[in-house]
Amino acid sequence: MDFSLSTMLLLSDTLILSVCRDTKKFVIVAASLSGGNIVEILTTKNIKKNWSKTILGIEYNDIYYRRTQDEGWAHSSGQGKFTLTGDGLEHLEEICNGNLSILDANQTPGLKIFLPGKTHSFDKELRSILSSAIREIMIADSYVDETIFDNLLDQIPESVNTRILFGNDRGNFMARFKRFKPQYTKFIIKISLIT
Repeated sequence: MDFSLSTMLLLSDTLILSVCRDTKKFVIVAASLSGGNIVEILTTKNIKKNWSKTILGIEYNDIYYRRTQDEGWAHSSGQGKFTLTGDGLEHLEEICNGNLSILDANQTPGLKIFLPGKTHSFDKELRSILSSAIREIMIADSYVDETIFDNLLDQIPESVNTRILFGNDRGNFMARFKRFKPQYTKFIIKISLIT
């Protein structure tokens, strides 16, 4: 695991936040700031400064530091100062390299993060979402090609208003659209001039 990534990249690239308690999120931020170095002294003040409620889903609380110490994942180096332990980093590695693929939608509605290499899980989830649409779907994609019709768009019920905005046709998208449109009459495309 590359702990030198920014906290945002570390979270979005490798971790499923719904399975993380506050202590694990504390370790993630600390590991990102230290680059995974267990001898680097960190401060709770710096953790708080780099804590993103938007990414982590919760506000920072000083109790996270105490709980992290209780778990044995951080070692105090004075008031408000600590180092991560090898156990803390090992635990984080186990979580991130596990067989987890998507967030539990009940814990974080609307947000799903897929691990690298989980493209099939992503496609399945997206097809499920598209097939359950009732009124409207709006899709924006920089690059499209003809495979989007067979992989995703044919899952959308014919009665659903569907709009797709894209910048570049990488293949035979327009040719497939002409064949798709007679059956899916509520399907509209728009090509963006900004690419």
